[in-house]
Amino acid sequence: MPSHGSLSNIMFAGHNPLARLHMDISQHQRATLLERFISNVDPLVKIFHVPTLRRFIQSDVSPGNNTFKRKQKDAVLATILFAAVTSMTDEDCQNQLKLTRAQALPRHKAAVEAALVEADFLGHHDFTTLQALVLFLVCYLLYGFSILLTNL
Repeated sequence: MPSHGSLSNIMFAGHNPLARLHMDISQHQRATLLERFISNVDPLVKIFHVPTLRRFIQSDVSPGNNTFKRKQKDAVLATILFAAVTSMTDEDCQNQLKLTRAQALPRHKAAVEAALVEADFLGHHDFTTLQALVLFLVCYLLYGFSILLTNL
């Protein structure tokens, strides 16, 4: 029987374990995308309690501190950044991220997939990782729908 980790990898076939984009963007970009998430996505998809989310993101989870908590935080942060990008126009993406929306979305999607696999979202049954997964699935469906509409 396959392990939960291998099932996670199967679900995100082709996931890149080095896709740590959410850790490579500037603090300013991260803060801007968090505010975009809060203003554009959170009112429509109420999955996180915003004050708790802000504290969680700002909490100090150093690598030696608590590995699982760090992986949870990475999954939540990557998902929030992806959700924010799904809510932005191409012009917004170019102004804020210096990328087109078409370039930014797949990069952020890959970062979420990698972070969820790292958090072993099938093996650990915790609410925080589940919240990240649900938000990702909702935004991914909307992102996929927007691709469908632009290709018509």
